[in-house]
Amino acid sequence: MTNSIIPYSFIPGTKAKAQEVNANFIALANQITENKEYTDSKIEETLSGVNSDRAGINLENTTLISNCVVEAPNGIITYTGNTITVKSGLKVLIPNGRNSDGTLKSIEYTVEEDELLTTSKNSTVNCVYVSEDEIGTEPVFQCSNITPVYSGGIWYNITENKNYIYDTDLASWQEFAGIVIATYENTEETVKNVKVVNPTGLLKQNDIFSIINMGMPDYANTVSKGVNTNYTATVNGYAFAFAETQQNQYKYLYIDNKSYTIGYHQQGHIGWSALCMPVAKGSTYKVSSGNCRLSFIPVKGEE
Repeated sequence: MTNSIIPYSFIPGTKAKAQEVNANFIALANQITENKEYTDSKIEETLSGVNSDRAGINLENTTLISNCVVEAPNGIITYTGNTITVKSGLKVLIPNGRNSDGTLKSIEYTVEEDELLTTSKNSTVNCVYVSEDEIGTEPVFQCSNITPVYSGGIWYNITENKNYIYDTDLASWQEFAGIVIATYENTEETVKNVKVVNPTGLLKQNDIFSIINMGMPDYANTVSKGVNTNYTATVNGYAFAFAETQQNQYKYLYIDNKSYTIGYHQQGHIGWSALCMPVAKGSTYKVSSGNCRLSFIPVKGEE
């Protein structure tokens, strides 16, 4: 048997020379080393390509997420008995309202060293929070678009992208630059049922269809509009225009004062044409006067 990698071959029943056997082993070792180096280089090349294309590998200063944990090199919290420890290195994005275009604003904060919290026995589902000023606990965490019925603890206002803490002395909700990182119970002087809140995570396969569906037209909530009137879209959606067209006569759908032709023909009798265009929240839209129809179709997933 001959092989270009192995320099020597041996015949059964004959003596093999030590230097030839050693030469074969050296040749194999060299080939294995070359293969390993080649494989390592390809793996590194692939990883570099994946990392350069991966969205959101660095979540700092993002306008797409807020009110979340972005890094936890030592974990988020540990607990024993009635004591909770918030771990050093924990990095969070504290909600800080919205920009003028509706994107999210955040304050980035990192816990510098372990923080020990002593909890007390009670009958509520408590929460652990982190802020630039302090780290502590509150009796309850609520998340909604409107003011909660229960007055107490911390409330995350989804619409505003802000957290509020209930001030019992003032009997009112006060804006609070902090973030809830976990919930827990202590009904027997022992911390239990700990759940981490708001960590960022990878997109799951089951999420894909829901996200795609959120941008689809919500036909059930279609709203009819008048002609030659400027409307402002309160949510993302679609403007559907239907207009009578005559010979050498244009009909337009206007979005942010830019005209888009609904229909036009050079010869023949009166006809009808339709046009459907996406409209972003905050944009204006209208149809020209005359025999036109206009409807607005919101997208699914909007409040």
